[in-house]
Formats: sequence, C-alpha cells, structure tokens
Amino acid sequence: MVAPSIGEAENNVTLKATVKTADDQIVGGAPVLFAIERTTGGGETVSPVIVYTDNLGVATSTFTSGALGSDSAGRFNLCHHNRLFS
Repeated sequence: MVAPSIGEAENNVTLKATVKTADDQIVGGAPVLFAIERTTGGGETVSPVIVYTDNLGVATSTFTSGALGSDSAGRFNLCHHNRLFS
C-alpha cells in the first residue's frame, strides 16, 4: 500500500518481478511490462513501463501514487515473442 501523493510530496514504491522458467531457472533479458489496472485518474504512474530482466532474472520499476486513493492491484505481465503472459 502506498499513500496518495499530495502537492510536491510524491510517494513511491519499487516494483520487482523475477522471471523464471517452469524448471525454476532464471531468465535474463526477458521483457517485463509493468501496468496499472483500473487507474483512478489521479496521476499515478509506473516508470519505466517495459524493463528487461538482469542476469539474475529481475526487472525493476517504480510506482508513484497519484492524488486519489484506490484499492486497485498492480499487475506484472511478461512479454515474450509478441505474446502476453499474466
């Protein structure tokens, strides 16, 4: 949970996704799409939106809350060969 951002005070949190194969092997260089579902329109953002995993299979982005509160959940999507996995 992240408090709403008010005025010049921005509240943010680091988002991390780890990509592994079905055999639990890490995957480096995999594109991960960070997206916000059911936004409030209060100015919330995720940046960067598309991140490639590092050599440990981890992709990192930042969520910054908007001015309006919400109970919306974030979602990580894995993009691979023009296919989207949730």
